[in-house]
Amino acid sequence: SGCGETPYFKMLTQLFGERMIIANATGCSTIWGGSFPSNPYTISKKTKRGPAWANSLFEDNAEYGFGMFSAMRHRRERLIKLVEGYVHESELSGDADKSNEESELVRLFHDWLEFHDEKSDKCTLLFDRMKPLLQRLLFDTKGEGYYGERHSKLSQIYSDRDMFPKLSQWIVGGDGWAYDIGYGGLDHVEAFQANDVNVLVV
Repeated sequence: SGCGETPYFKMLTQLFGERMIIANATGCSTIWGGSFPSNPYTISKKTKRGPAWANSLFEDNAEYGFGMFSAMRHRRERLIKLVEGYVHESELSGDADKSNEESELVRLFHDWLEFHDEKSDKCTLLFDRMKPLLQRLLFDTKGEGYYGERHSKLSQIYSDRDMFPKLSQWIVGGDGWAYDIGYGGLDHVEAFQANDVNVLVV
C-alpha cells in the first residue's frame, strides 16, 4: 500500500544521487518528496553526498531545469578553460619552482581534462584527491589565503570547484505537468540532443 511513485525516486538517487541535480514540478511528487521529516531521496553512507533538489511552478518546470543545466554548462566550460590555462602555464614554467603538491595537482588536472565529459563518478573521485592539494596551496594553517598571480588563478579554479564532478541534471514531475500544461516547454528541452538533461515522468 502507499504511493507507488516513491520507489522510482529512491532507486534514481541510489544510482545517480551523489552528482544529481533535480528540478521537480509542483504536484504530488513535491509533497511526498519535499516534506519534513522524511523523503525518498537517499545519500551515500560513505561520502554523505546526495542530490540537490529544487521545486518549480507546475507549468514551467522543464524551462526551470533547463536553466539549471545551462548555468552549470556555462560554469563548467569556464572551469575547463581555467584548468587548461593553468596546466599550460605550469608546463611552460617547468618543474624547477613547483612544489610536490603543485606537481601532483597538475597531474590530476591532466586526468580530469581527459575524463571531464565521462558520465561516471570518476571526476568526483579525482576532485576528492584535488581538494586537499588546492587547500594546502591556497591557504595557510590559519585558513588565510596566499596572494600572487599563480595563486590568483588557483583561487578562480577553487571558486568553481563544485563543477569538477560530472553533474547529472534531472527534470521530474507528474503526467499532468509533462503531458498537459507543461508539455510545450518539455518538447523544446528534449528537442535538442546537446541538452544533456534527463526526464522522469511519474
